[in-house]
Amino acid sequence: MVAEVLNEAGLSVHELGGFAVDIGPGRFTGLRVGLATVRTLAFAADKLIVPMTSLEILAAEHETHDGPMCAVVDARRNEVFQQRFHHGAALDEPAVGLAADLAALAQPGDLIVGDGADRYAEFYGAGTMLEGQEPQATTLALRALDRQGQPGPQVEPLYLRDADVQINIKTRHNT
Repeated sequence: MVAEVLNEAGLSVHELGGFAVDIGPGRFTGLRVGLATVRTLAFAADKLIVPMTSLEILAAEHETHDGPMCAVVDARRNEVFQQRFHHGAALDEPAVGLAADLAALAQPGDLIVGDGADRYAEFYGAGTMLEGQEPQATTLALRALDRQGQPGPQVEPLYLRDADVQINIKTRHNT
């Protein structure tokens, strides 16, 4: 797919200025595959990578909003990844937890965005919700232009919890 897009644009990987990648939080396997692909391309082209979290991307899409906003990504198992922002600046650290618990951290009047808020709307009633919001690649690419890149080996995924296989192993050993 990467080769097709480059071919369609009439470019080679060496002609790109750099790479941008969503480092999560998100699905464990998808993060690993995406980051491995970008690291490989960046290494081959001797280019830097600009990492952004899914939550930062969602916030960047709404940074002109006047007040605080809360980015919420579905983490499955009744959990969400969540972080609050104001004009693109983080107000707290990214967190993972039960949607019911983390929704209580959202403030009345927050703009609530993300597929996690859609899925667990019953918990996020205190804020103004925008439905159908997911991190957009175009936002990532545009924001990457304003950020400093890093060498590929320094770019790490943002894991806020263990992989499902680790959780299953721990659960089995605790029973």
